[in-house]
Amino acid sequence: MLRETADGVIPPPGHWLIKDIKVSSFMVDLEKGRRAPQLLLQTMPHIIPHEDRVRLFRKHITNEKTVLGLTESACASPQSTLITVHR
Repeated sequence: MLRETADGVIPPPGHWLIKDIKVSSFMVDLEKGRRAPQLLLQTMPHIIPHEDRVRLFRKHITNEKTVLGLTESACASPQSTLITVHR
């Protein structure tokens, strides 16, 4: 977010966060695939505390790795592929 609003005033810390929502219930609704929390996270991510967004991102990455079969045990197998990127 911008450091200042349009009129030059710096909002106090936590100004943009939704205070009437429990982050834990928001995360549960998000995991259940409900549309409202997905829409809020896509359009206004700044309303969720940064630490919770990072936690959610890391959980998403872990789930994605599991779906793709990129777990620790799978990566340690001798069948791995070496990819070289030339720039």
